[in-house]
Amino acid sequence: MARGRRHGLGVEYRGKWTYQGEWEEGFKARYGIQKSTSGARYEGSWTSGLQEGYGIEIYADGGYYYGQWKTGMRSGYAIRSGEIKRESTTPRHYKRCISRQSTVDNFKSNGVLPNSSQNSSRALPRHRKTPSQTSDTQSQSPRSPSDPENASQNGSMNSTAGSGSAQSYTMETVDSNGQIERASNRLIETYKGEWKSDKRHGLGTIEDTDGFSYIGEWSENMRHGLGVATFPDGTKLEGEWKNDELVTDVKKKGPLVSLVTRFKQRLRVICEGAQDAAEKAEQKSQVALSRAAASRDKAVDAVGAGENAVSAAAIAQKRVRGIMSKMKDKT
Repeated sequence: MARGRRHGLGVEYRGKWTYQGEWEEGFKARYGIQKSTSGARYEGSWTSGLQEGYGIEIYADGGYYYGQWKTGMRSGYAIRSGEIKRESTTPRHYKRCISRQSTVDNFKSNGVLPNSSQNSSRALPRHRKTPSQTSDTQSQSPRSPSDPENASQNGSMNSTAGSGSAQSYTMETVDSNGQIERASNRLIETYKGEWKSDKRHGLGTIEDTDGFSYIGEWSENMRHGLGVATFPDGTKLEGEWKNDELVTDVKKKGPLVSLVTRFKQRLRVICEGAQDAAEKAEQKSQVALSRAAASRDKAVDAVGAGENAVSAAAIAQKRVRGIMSKMKDKT
């Protein structure tokens, strides 16, 4: 404690959530772990009570986010992998629920992650606003995580998106304890690239375990700008995208060769930039993993500090009872 505020190593239990790590002036700070009873957890760096810098978030269904954070939201370069569902793999009917993040990362205040099969898991609370300082008797309440597009309403976090069936695939994922496991009969999508305010925004790539891929520009979790989609059968859609739909096909650009050539040049530059963004995301994910390891070490220290504090409190209570008993005898 420092000036009546939590400071140093400590553990906080709040409902279904537990925080183990460092505190500074009443705020979660530096390194720490926050986890729920479902197995969902965040491991990484904190500033003023918010996820900041680098960290990993692991979801109860095995999905994960490794990368950068800013003021409690995913922003910067990162890798996000999770399960998706879709009805078709043909270019015409290829409905990509996950491209809209399929409410994957819109959180309810209770942390529930329902999916289409009615199974549920939980995600960590997302802090949107600057938290108020806390004293030794007041702790920082987790903000109700919500969709950035509608911060006043609660959403849900589905790592299983949409409905329908997919072929059988096997993919390595991460369980709630951070261990690699192999998950069969799951269609997994991995995004590598830029994020802004909890959404895929900028340049990036996606690859699905059924062979579908997209490389190019993103805006607000949707393919928006120039990009190339490649389908499992080898079909490619190249051109300009708007709100997740192809609006200008480079193959149908027009009869003028010069226009088509310039368009293809722009497209090539964007694709190269998206590939660079994916490589940066891989690099940043490694930094995030190292920060997570440091956070786990601090969590162990915090648990030890908490146990010492409990022992000290028990001794203090015993002494107080002894003093009170002596005072009572004198009276």
